[in-house]
Parts: sequence; C-alpha cells; structure tokens
Amino acid sequence: MVDVQLIKDTINELLEANVDKDTIFSTLRDIGVEEGEIEKHYKEITNNSSSTTEDKKKEIKEEVSQEKEIEENKKEEPKVDKIIEDSNKIKEEVENDKHQEDLLNTSKEVNDINEKHQEIKAAINLTTNNSIDNSELKEQLKNLQEQIVDIKAQIGGLTKIMKDILEENRNILNKL
Repeated sequence: MVDVQLIKDTINELLEANVDKDTIFSTLRDIGVEEGEIEKHYKEITNNSSSTTEDKKKEIKEEVSQEKEIEENKKEEPKVDKIIEDSNKIKEEVENDKHQEDLLNTSKEVNDINEKHQEIKAAINLTTNNSIDNSELKEQLKNLQEQIVDIKAQIGGLTKIMKDILEENRNILNKL
C-alpha cells in the first residue's frame, strides 16, 4: 500500500509541472496505486486547486487591465510609488515561487527579472528627473512586457523538458 501523502504530493507536483491526467494516472498505477484511490485523490486535489487557479487568473486579468489603463491615460504622469510597488510585488512573487525555481532551476530567469526590476527603477529615476517623456516610458514598458513574455515562454519550454524527463524516468523505472 502506497502512503496517501506520497500519492497527494505526487499528484500535486505533476499538476504543477503541467503533466496531463492520463500520465499522472499511469505513473501512479506503475508504482502500485489502485485506480479508485488515484481517482479519489486526483478529484480532491483538482477541486481544491481550481479555486486557486481562478484566483490567479483573476489577478492576472486585473494586472493587465491596470497596465492598459496606464497606457491609455496619456495626460496623467505615472505614479512613481505605484510603479515601484508593482515591480516589488512582481519581484517578490517570483522569488517566493520556490517550487517553480526548484523544478525548473530558473535562476537565470530570476536574474533576468531582477535586471528588469533594475531597469524599471532606472526608468522611474529618469522620469522623476524629467529627462524622459511618456512615449519613451511607454516604449520601455512595452519592451519589458515583451521580455516578460519571452521569459514565460522559456519557463514553458523548461516545463516541457521536465515533463519529457519525467516520462523518460518513468519508462526507465518500468523497465527495471
């Protein structure tokens, strides 16, 4: 009999790595877990995590709408404190997402985000010194957004690689 906590931890880790349901079930069956037990724990975990996923999607939508509002408001000067607060919040979220760092070894991405954070601070300093106008700030924000999209794409690629490694390890274990 396989420990319930081990089953739950395995399901959680595989879900966080974006592994599909069939692979999760197959992996757990390979280590001797009964189908009914897998189904029970899978439903329990996915029901708990779906509300968390919805909350994250809502937060992302709110952040995107806030960014669009800033871009559309051409006459209003950006609020330095708000930009610093938002950039610090993003930095903290990335640094606190320890599981993703462990799973994907994303030290390079964290460094990239720290560099972007420094660029934002530099842009803010330039803005406060009146040596940059709104169009240049918007261009810098657009560039930063593009770089964040690139980083997200890299993380997605690393996730796929980890999934492939996990599948290969499962195959090796099956052969043994």
